[in-house]
Amino acid sequence: IKANPKVADSRSFLEYYKSATEKDLMFSSAGLLNYSGNSLDDLPYPKGNLNFPIQKFNIDQLVEQAQADRLDVKSMQSSMDVADKNITLVEKNRNIDIYPYVALTRTPQYHEGGANYNSQSAVSVGVTIPIPIDNYLQNADLVQAHNNKMQYQLRLRDLKVQIRVQVLQAILQNDSARDSLTYAQAEYNRTLKNPDTEPVQAIMDLRDKEGALIDAKTNYLKSVIYVWRQSGHYGVPSL
Repeated sequence: IKANPKVADSRSFLEYYKSATEKDLMFSSAGLLNYSGNSLDDLPYPKGNLNFPIQKFNIDQLVEQAQADRLDVKSMQSSMDVADKNITLVEKNRNIDIYPYVALTRTPQYHEGGANYNSQSAVSVGVTIPIPIDNYLQNADLVQAHNNKMQYQLRLRDLKVQIRVQVLQAILQNDSARDSLTYAQAEYNRTLKNPDTEPVQAIMDLRDKEGALIDAKTNYLKSVIYVWRQSGHYGVPSL
């Protein structure tokens, strides 16, 4: 293509998108270094391709999986189990303890008032029963233990409601990203099949649609991963 102002514009156009893409990749890769534990020397650039198939999600199944497998749910359930065990411990501490004992007493031989007395031995057996008056006159410790468990139960219930909303919101974002991808793919195909009669403009139009298609594919893949994370799936996608 002969040099002309349109060619200069097209070169500037391509250089802009190339620079913007490189900076975006570098920014995202640098952010991933925070999770590498100082084990990486180079920036972790992405590998694979963006030709990820459109996914079909079962919302009820995702919500059920999230409410059972997400780490925040498991942490809350562990706290509730500890609170339940604390109730058992408090109840046991309120029981009456019985302490059996055996005592041996021995009187040595002695002389008194002109009479001799032989040594004598005696054995006594009994039990000691300390009554925890304070525990039975007030039960604040037991009430507090039950209240702690109830608080965790309420928090777990609220957390599951929040999780359901988060999964639904992730699905909505995925639906929007899917529609954008479908539109970007259609526009790219249309431009590819019906290019502009002016060659340079045709190249710029196609590159513009191709850039929009790459963005749409990237956003759709991000939305899929976001759905997985919100539903308690922490695996790494295979691209």
